[in-house]
Amino acid sequence: MSNLSDNKLNKLNTMSQQGGFWYITKQNLIFRDLCFIAKLLEDWNDRRDQNYESFFDRNKTLPEYGGLAPLTAHRATKNCEYVGLTRPAPNYSAQSLTPFYYSLKEFCNGDFDNLQFCPHIVDRQLERICINSETNSLYTNHFQICPFMFLFKILLLIGDITDSYKISTLEFKLFVATAQKWNEYFEVVESILRYRHDENYRNQCNANNTKVADVRYNILAQNHSQLEVTKNDVAIKEGEVAIIRRKVAEFELNENVNSTDFMFSADPELQMPLQQIFFGAPGTGKSNTIRKEVDEKKKINFRVTFHPDSDYSTFVGCYKPTMKETVITKDGVESKEEQIVYRFVPQAFTKAYTAAWNTEDEVYLIIEEINRGNCAQIFGDLFQLLDRKNGFSEYPVDTDTDMEDHINKELTNSSRKDFPEGVKEGKKLVLPQNLHIWATMNTSDQSLFPIDSAFKRRWNWKYMPIYDAGKNWKIEVNGVRYSWGNFLKKINEQIGTTTSSEDKKLGYFFCKANIDGIIDAEMFVGKVIFYLWNDVFKDYDLDGVLFVDEDENGKKSKLTFDKFYTSVNGETKVVGEKIEQFLKNLDLEPDEIDEDEDGNPTDPKNPRRKNYDKFSIDGEGRWGKNRLAFECVKEYVNRNPEMTASDVFNVWEKINPGVGPHFIELETVWKNRTDKSKDRSSEIICKDNSKLYVLRNGYGSNGMVEKFMENVNGNQSIGQIIERHK
Repeated sequence: MSNLSDNKLNKLNTMSQQGGFWYITKQNLIFRDLCFIAKLLEDWNDRRDQNYESFFDRNKTLPEYGGLAPLTAHRATKNCEYVGLTRPAPNYSAQSLTPFYYSLKEFCNGDFDNLQFCPHIVDRQLERICINSETNSLYTNHFQICPFMFLFKILLLIGDITDSYKISTLEFKLFVATAQKWNEYFEVVESILRYRHDENYRNQCNANNTKVADVRYNILAQNHSQLEVTKNDVAIKEGEVAIIRRKVAEFELNENVNSTDFMFSADPELQMPLQQIFFGAPGTGKSNTIRKEVDEKKKINFRVTFHPDSDYSTFVGCYKPTMKETVITKDGVESKEEQIVYRFVPQAFTKAYTAAWNTEDEVYLIIEEINRGNCAQIFGDLFQLLDRKNGFSEYPVDTDTDMEDHINKELTNSSRKDFPEGVKEGKKLVLPQNLHIWATMNTSDQSLFPIDSAFKRRWNWKYMPIYDAGKNWKIEVNGVRYSWGNFLKKINEQIGTTTSSEDKKLGYFFCKANIDGIIDAEMFVGKVIFYLWNDVFKDYDLDGVLFVDEDENGKKSKLTFDKFYTSVNGETKVVGEKIEQFLKNLDLEPDEIDEDEDGNPTDPKNPRRKNYDKFSIDGEGRWGKNRLAFECVKEYVNRNPEMTASDVFNVWEKINPGVGPHFIELETVWKNRTDKSKDRSSEIICKDNSKLYVLRNGYGSNGMVEKFMENVNGNQSIGQIIERHK
């Protein structure tokens, strides 16, 4: 076991003070701060009325630059380069900002404090960092490594062996941050394990501590949302191991991980992958991501969707009978007639291929649902075109006569000068460097055609995580609205617990809201409930709390899918009460809706049927639903003037029909609230000028006023009888 670890020790002993470890400038490494520093550079580039250092020191603490710490030096600008915000340059005045910086600035609306809401973007950018001797003279000619992906690999291997996905900071500096190639991970893992158990080996390694004292990549790692980095340790956060494992697998699927030809760009817009599969759970925005990059930027594109009946001819093209107007001569008289002729009819691949060879612009072939078709059958011998070198196919493919004639005709007038031999004539197929093939893959699909490893290796894989798109969509049932984002959070927790899988979870765009941002009951049952019952939970016992049904008498049974529908006069209807039962089982609270005094929604778009019933207290008054509780408590206080606010509160808090925690509150609690809904409560003054606050909103939905009536009428100590007046 000691050969690899001895080799590592020899490297440490012979390592120079510089160039032997992952180096990064000794300045600010907080990603949010680096973005504001890049903004300082941007504004200085627009003016250049003073030297950069003076401009930096004068403006760094201003709010528009994030209020950087006074000790932050202008040399921290160098660290913007490491995370892809600026391009490498010999000095600060020559540094320029990358497209990634401008994209990030637009995404954050100019305020990089908004990065806290999109940690996945920071994570992805850190994972792209590559230490490469070809781009940084600090490193010797054999340096080529992606530090974050390598760290992930080490933590996973250590965790799988020891059940703890953690290494010490010193282990990181000595063994991880001195690795120079991806294939050194076995050497690093063996060295760490031996370091922990072999005191003599540990002492020999520790003799090199001063050489790695300046390693600071562990500090940069503090920006990664899936890592827990302290002064003493670097670890994968609890619950993140599966996702990190997926990222490493995705990384290793890419070809030539150890080659100097392979490199994740720290500037994603400078180097868009030629062949990329976007994969993830349904509704995570895979197609939308492609649309933003391709359609919104008006790039040339061709689309195809794979399905079980897709084959080579529907992807590439084939000879088909078509109608053509033909001139015929009969008895010396010419006439035109539609006749059946056979010609090569190109499909998406061939259209994209010829379009790319006819332009220098980027062309995109988009394949939706790539894993729903038999890729081996569909691609056929085109499979070997996916091996690329400098953007072009490394191994040409011969064409048949039919396709040769078509391509020759399509490329005759092309002005490109970089045709490989036989390509313009249509005899050979070679993918040009401007042809991108991007695909989507839904990991929850029960595909009949799994993609083999040889095919996978020829693509870059990009995992699309589940996230809250922030569109504030609502589920609406019987006029009551629930947060779609909160529903996804709760149901995905349930899916993860039940299936131990990420693949079956729901993304934000799994179900599309209407123009008003509403997912109605029919759509919710037809898409969401159907998917949950028939795909996610079908192989599991439906015995948990989530699947309990309860009738009006309190009798419990199993909530089966058929209960979500009923038939009324031969027409199928969704049963809203069953949806409410399911959401209640999920512990999902309805949204608070602004209501008028009668309990009707103030939003004119809310379709809930209006009701203007009034209520009396012991035969007196006619109060609307949202004023009734206030008047009841007020009447109780008038009848019991000797009671303080605390005394009244202790009686009435038990009457809460379920409108939320703010049904009745003491003054101290009400004053400490910072939410806007505190204005929905009204004041009642009790003995000694003590005060109560009673909620005057939310009784118009979900039967709340009926529950309030029942609670009051059934409590003899209150001594009130409420009656409804229609």
